[in-house]
Amino acid sequence: MPLTDAGGIITRWAGRNIYIDARKRAEMALRESEHALAFDLASAERLRSLSARLVPEDSLQSIYDEVLSATIAIT
Repeated sequence: MPLTDAGGIITRWAGRNIYIDARKRAEMALRESEHALAFDLASAERLRSLSARLVPEDSLQSIYDEVLSATIAIT
């Protein structure tokens, strides 16, 4: 920010340094936790969808294969 004299002429500059490393690390941690949460939510939805099909499914082997595939993908 410019500091001026009575005539409006800039005589000095005033400024301030802000340490932002902690904020940047917090933002990165937030993005990582949002990514992990989105993955967990998608995984839970995939398992919920598969479990909803267990009751009416005629061929249990095919649903078991899908459950195994989902479990492997999630873990």
